[in-house]
Amino acid sequence: MLSVHQLRKSGCKVMVHHYRVKNDRGGATVVKVTDPLGFTTSGTALCSYRDQFNRKLGLRIALGRALKELGMCTK
Repeated sequence: MLSVHQLRKSGCKVMVHHYRVKNDRGGATVVKVTDPLGFTTSGTALCSYRDQFNRKLGLRIALGRALKELGMCTK
């Protein structure tokens, strides 16, 4: 899968936002990707309040969902 760094290097704009809830439990990660042609999409990863919040895992899931919608998903 492409990384945020690789996407930015190829001319895409990438914004990543992590939202956390109190007590380090639960949260969300939202990734917004704009390709060089101006098409914008976003991907979201939600974490249950019963799970430990993990920024790296949330970023991978949200980025994968955004790339899938753009048709840029590579394995």
